[in-house]
Amino acid sequence: MVTHSGDGDTFWDIVQKGAKQAAVKDNINFLYAHNDEAQQQAQLVDSYIAKGVDGLIVSLAKPDAMKAAVEKAVKAGIPVITVNSGAEQSKAYGALTHIGQDETVAGEAVGENSTSAGRRRRSASCTSRATSATSSAAPERRRPSAANSSTCMSTAPTCPT
Repeated sequence: MVTHSGDGDTFWDIVQKGAKQAAVKDNINFLYAHNDEAQQQAQLVDSYIAKGVDGLIVSLAKPDAMKAAVEKAVKAGIPVITVNSGAEQSKAYGALTHIGQDETVAGEAVGENSTSAGRRRRSASCTSRATSATSSAAPERRRPSAANSSTCMSTAPTCPT
């Protein structure tokens, strides 16, 4: 498994722990590597290809940077599953499947959950490939397209789980 995690990322620590437990149960030699820099993540995938792994699970937080490495693995006959990010590119790159959720739908659900829990709307800083903007979180919802994907960083307090 190769992810875009940085050191000490709680989410990926939990994912890694669960994957290790599943590997032990199924008598699989589990390898895990991560780097939050896309080019280094791609190099980690290349190193696993060179090791001749039997399969790869890869996150595609920066899909363009990962494309060649994923396609190389597929061409080498290594089954690839993408996880967490990159759902739109997964099939095009040759992965068997993608495990994850629609990030836009998930973000909207968190916003709706926060609103129904009585959280006040706060401003959010949104950037896209086409433009950068800071806007107030309004009822209008922006859905990113493949040509104009967006990333939003909210200043709202942590959402309830």
